[in-house]
Amino acid sequence: MKNQQKSDKYLIVDDNCSAEDYENICKGLIEFNHKASNGMIDLPCDEDIRLALRDGEGNTYGGISGHIALYCFFIEELWVDERYRDEGYGKALLEKAERTAREKGCLFAQTNTFSFQSPDFYVKCGYNQIAIVEDFPENIKHHYFKKKL
Repeated sequence: MKNQQKSDKYLIVDDNCSAEDYENICKGLIEFNHKASNGMIDLPCDEDIRLALRDGEGNTYGGISGHIALYCFFIEELWVDERYRDEGYGKALLEKAERTAREKGCLFAQTNTFSFQSPDFYVKCGYNQIAIVEDFPENIKHHYFKKKL
């Protein structure tokens, strides 16, 4: 890409992006989103939901995490140790997180998963598939889901 001139400044695309640069980029995007959505992007609130699956000794065998924004619970991670899968723990984590999100004002939940992970799990839990990206190697697909809360 050529340097482009706007007024008296020249901008370049630089592959040396520092931690401070990244923070400035995120801050700029957050400010833009807040202004462009008239503050709606922050509603009901910008906060995290994190739940852990533990035994009586405090060892962690799974969990779920995500964040709330724009009345949506965005599920980012959901994991259960292989030894405890198919015993209902994933569903219990998901249902507890959904209840918490609903109590905080969320209208729906959204997530994504790869074909080698858990698309069938989300379907069984009432999620509707809204998109699939199929162009990954090894016939891997990226599934996107949404559920009304």
